[in-house]
Amino acid sequence: SFTGSAAVGWRLKALAGKKRVLLELGGNAAVIVHDDAPWREVASKVVTAAFAYAGQVCIKVQRVYVQRQIAVPFIDDVVRLAGALRAGTPLDPQTVLGPMIDEANAKRVEAWVAEAKAEGARILVGGNRDGNRFAATVIDPNGPGTGLKVVDEEVFGPVLTIHVYDDWDEALAMADATRYGLQAGVFTDSLARVRTAFD
Repeated sequence: SFTGSAAVGWRLKALAGKKRVLLELGGNAAVIVHDDAPWREVASKVVTAAFAYAGQVCIKVQRVYVQRQIAVPFIDDVVRLAGALRAGTPLDPQTVLGPMIDEANAKRVEAWVAEAKAEGARILVGGNRDGNRFAATVIDPNGPGTGLKVVDEEVFGPVLTIHVYDDWDEALAMADATRYGLQAGVFTDSLARVRTAFD
């Protein structure tokens, strides 16, 4: 059993021969928020799930897809809540956003955010680094964001991208446009939509 990066995991599997191997190789979890969900409550849950432990959790929320009808107030809530998070010591039980594991990883996340900005993404809040502390960062990639590391790869840091969709099938297609499959979330009041997402 191995939990870690895809590169190391697949190398270990190749070396294992006929032994059974269980690999958990990270993710870039998507959350879909439909207009019939209690979206104000969901915004708070998304912020905690995206930024707790400075986003250094393999099932942390990295990509949010929100229906256009609620996009503006939902994004406003997420940005406000994320902007209120202050990096603190992990020894304090009240801390949500702790430091990153080291400065090298904080610099990597900083570079990925800068790359997204250079490609036309808008930084809605955050994006700054102080040593190994990286601010809670919300990014609007201006569309699907395909090709951006902050969308396609596992950030493993306090970065959240928010995308807008019009219909459920479009949301599912965008959420599924990844090579990762570890974790996902769906917020809707429709059992039919839940079943479609499950399928």
